[in-house]
Amino acid sequence: MKTIFLSLILFCGTLASQTLVKVIYFPPTNLQDINEEFLRMVNSTNINQLKRLPYLDSAAAYHVRYLFERNKAALGGSDNRIFLSHYETEDLENFTEKLNPKDRTGHPMTYEICYNAHVVGSKYLNSRSKPFFEMIENQKNALELLSYLGNRFYASEMFSWYKSSPGHYAVITSNDVGYFGATTMLFGVARFYESDREADSMEYIFYEVNVTVFFNKAVTESEIDSLRKVHSHHY
Repeated sequence: MKTIFLSLILFCGTLASQTLVKVIYFPPTNLQDINEEFLRMVNSTNINQLKRLPYLDSAAAYHVRYLFERNKAALGGSDNRIFLSHYETEDLENFTEKLNPKDRTGHPMTYEICYNAHVVGSKYLNSRSKPFFEMIENQKNALELLSYLGNRFYASEMFSWYKSSPGHYAVITSNDVGYFGATTMLFGVARFYESDREADSMEYIFYEVNVTVFFNKAVTESEIDSLRKVHSHHY
């Protein structure tokens, strides 16, 4: 996966000499503008005139929420590696897993592609760190804090990564697909550390995750209407 790194102030020491005292999670924030621009790129690349289905957007969002809950343990610890998969295999508390992409749409002619990029950084905390504390204590969303830190993601970067992956790009350009939908979200965590030898510090990590779902063009409008009525209340 493509990785974007942002580091405002690098640690002089290591986190091993510090004590983790607080973890603040930033649940998924919808990156609507990026998502719409990305889907325009997908549509202009495919030889078919793809039809947008909000129902497939919802199926994609369902999987992003699973990925956030699945990665909470990694986000809260020292491991920055995110779990990214098309399958919902782990039994999470207060979440109903839907194993395959077709289980989330209700139709076997379902295709799904996934992507993630991340931003990692750290900052020493002092009297001028008040804006960080206010944002976090007021439970501001991930996009707001990431924007404050001076970074953002772009639809063109996401599309370029998909284009460089033969398997993913084959789905995007396939003549077999006729419907599509997607969700692009940002989630992350801020970890606060105390140290007797160094200044207190904050480490942050944000993930942009895209899930794009396609239906085969052979799926009929009546099938889609039936599926929407049966499955939409789960989202």
